[in-house]
Parts: sequence; structure tokens; C-alpha cells
Amino acid sequence: MRADGAPATVTWWEGEEDQVTAWMTVRRGSPPFEEEAWLAQLAVPAPRPGGWAIVSAVPLGGLGQALSARLRDPIGAGRRGLSSVAFSAAGRPLAGEADAELYDACRAASLALVAERARDAIVAREPRRSGLMLLRLGDGTDGPELDVAPAIDEPAWRGRPIDLELGSDVQDPTFSSETVTIADAEVTLPCARLQLEREAGPVQIILPKLQLPGAPDPRVHLRFGSP
Repeated sequence: MRADGAPATVTWWEGEEDQVTAWMTVRRGSPPFEEEAWLAQLAVPAPRPGGWAIVSAVPLGGLGQALSARLRDPIGAGRRGLSSVAFSAAGRPLAGEADAELYDACRAASLALVAERARDAIVAREPRRSGLMLLRLGDGTDGPELDVAPAIDEPAWRGRPIDLELGSDVQDPTFSSETVTIADAEVTLPCARLQLEREAGPVQIILPKLQLPGAPDPRVHLRFGSP
């Protein structure tokens, strides 16, 4: 198959380059799935107060035939507050904005893939190999609390390709199980709860950096909705 007949690599991000608030990269799959578009990275804010922000750094496929076909030519109408870079399957930069409606469709399909991944037994059994980080900010009796799933009581429990920046004033977590909602699907996962010694606000995560000339560093400030 010619490389140009495969889905393009596209990264979209919301916000400004120094204050990215959402991130998604899609690309063609590895052999033998070169004709399929796969999710490479995703970081989206919580849809509402008390909801879960979703972060994925594990390749997940596939996004379906229709989206794979559309991603062979992803350039279209952009949207204010949404930026992008795109590269053909052969690695050539594509001029113009990647289509905003295509972004919406890929994001919805990607959330469904993450929900499916979250139900895999390895996610609860070996959180550090899951490639996922799901975050929820809430108000506890002693101030803001951050739930992180999946997480179990083990050494270096935060160790995974996704870096969660919390500073040095965070106490040891407590561990339990929580019901996580992803794309209207629910799954019960082991969870760590952290007491934050600061006002509630955006939580910063850092994804592994891919070779995406023209894109900012994948440092995402995740928000948790407004009351």
C-alpha cells in the first residue's frame, strides 16, 4: 500500500501554545493496521464539575473505516481556539488547518476507545502499564481533593508515561475504588485520593513528546468545569 493512501498524522490542541487545555493525536496504526487510524494521545478536561478528565498515552485502535478514510485528507475548516498540525502518511507537512468537525468526531470516537481500554483487566491489575490517567477534582472537608485512577497502593504508584505535576506539598494518598465515567460508560477502578494544599484549579499533565514539528510541547492544563 502506498503511504499516501494511509491516514495522516494529526495533532489538535485547544487553548494557547503556553496554556494548552486539550490535546489529541491520531495517526495510522502499526503493521498490519496501516490503513486504520489509531488514537496515539488524548488529554481532555472534565466535561462538568465532579466529572473525570481523561488522559491516554497508549495507542488505541481503531477509529473506524469512516474516520480512517476522512483522515487521508484531514484539511478543512478550522475553529477559533483550536489549532493543529498535520502530516501525510509519508511524513510531509500538510498546509492548512485540520478540520474542526473531524476533530470532534475523532475525539468522540477516541473517548469510546479509552472507555473500552479502561474495562481491560490489566488497567485495574497493573495501573502503571495501563497507559491511562483519569482525574477528578472535588471538595473535601479539608480542602480540594484529587482522585487519580487507576492507582493501587504500591511503590512509585504514579509511575507511568504520563507525568502529573502536583508540586512538593502533596500528602500521601489514600486508596479505594471509584466509579469512573468515560463517554457515558461507567467502570469501577482502583483510585488514589490526594489532599491538595492549594486552591482547586487546572491540573497539569505532561504526555510523552512525539516528533510533531510545529506543535507545542504536550503539556496540558486540565480543567474541571465551572460550578
